[in-house]
Order: sequence, then structure tokens, then C-alpha cells
Amino acid sequence: MPCIPYKKCDQTIPTKLYIFVGKKINVTSVDRSKYCGESMDSEYKAEYKIEQELGDHYPNSTITFTAYDHNSMYEYDFRNYDNVLIFIGEYCGELIQLKYQFFPVYKTVDGRWASSIIPRDEYFYKPEIFVPQNIVFDKAVSFDLLRSNNNPSEEQITQLKKYRFSEKYYKIENSKAIPIMGRYVEDLVKLWRELYEKK
Repeated sequence: MPCIPYKKCDQTIPTKLYIFVGKKINVTSVDRSKYCGESMDSEYKAEYKIEQELGDHYPNSTITFTAYDHNSMYEYDFRNYDNVLIFIGEYCGELIQLKYQFFPVYKTVDGRWASSIIPRDEYFYKPEIFVPQNIVFDKAVSFDLLRSNNNPSEEQITQLKKYRFSEKYYKIENSKAIPIMGRYVEDLVKLWRELYEKK
């Protein structure tokens, strides 16, 4: 059987840039076995409900787009979160996620959207410009220290606290990390524009 050639698109700047908080409806893998050549990336078709717009206006309340990923670790794979602040560009008439560009987001007690802090990424996010704020997240927002290990050693817990759940940003209770600092989505978009659009 003849293979299907990949559609070529030389557009580097998107016609539209849809930045929004989205609630996951469905994400499915795309079978690429019939396409010509090999790709290092997995392809996904994603459908999200738009909860809050922060970029160009999209005319519908739900959006379907294509995303590509290359074996990301759990926390860097957008599919593993129910709600994300995500960046979708229109390239050659198709909606495509800007690769790896998203933030997991959670509701705060006052109904806003915000992201918790990942300490090892702080050097990249310029904390001196976009200072994390004290944020009271919804009581359901917490992270399990034991997610990947049912019986972590004291040394492993110490490493988690140092590199993933710094006590500067999280309160540790009953093997749970509860975020106490974060950034609202409006500030995350400013941060992203400062870092990404200048590239």
C-alpha cells in the first residue's frame, strides 16, 4: 500500500493564537503507521472545553486540536491533567498545540485559575519578575508524595521536598503536598509571552 505523505507547512508564526484554560473532554492517539517515513513524536487529537480565554477569541465553547509529544515525563505530558492553561496556534489552517507549551491549573477558593510552583523550573520562569503569590487553592488540590512509590525512604522524601515540593511553596501533611504559593493564569500568560514570544 502506498504511504500517506505528511502535510507540509512552512508557517512559523501562527495566524491565530488561542490561549485558554481548557477542561479535558477527550484525548486520543493518532495512528501514524500509514504515513510516509518515521516520526519521533506521538500525535494526539484533543478536545477541550474552553473555560477562560486569554488570547485570540475562538468562536465555539469547545476546541479540537492536534498535539505532538516525544516521550515526556508524567508531569510534562498535558494529557495527565484535567485542566490546563494551553497555547494553540493556527498553522496552515490547522490548530496545533505549541509543543510542550502548557501549565497545569487548579481552582482557587475564590473561583480563579492558578498554577502551583515547580521549584526546579523557577530559574526558567524568572521568579524575580513574576514573583509567586500566596494563593489559597481549593481544598481538593494536593499532590501525593507516594504516587510513584508506595514506601519511599526518608531520603526519597527529602529529595521530593527539595526538588519537587519545596516547603517554600508547599505544606506537607499526611504524605500530601498542599500548594500554598502559585501564579494566576493572567500572570502565567505574561510570563509565557516574556519568555516564548521573544524567541
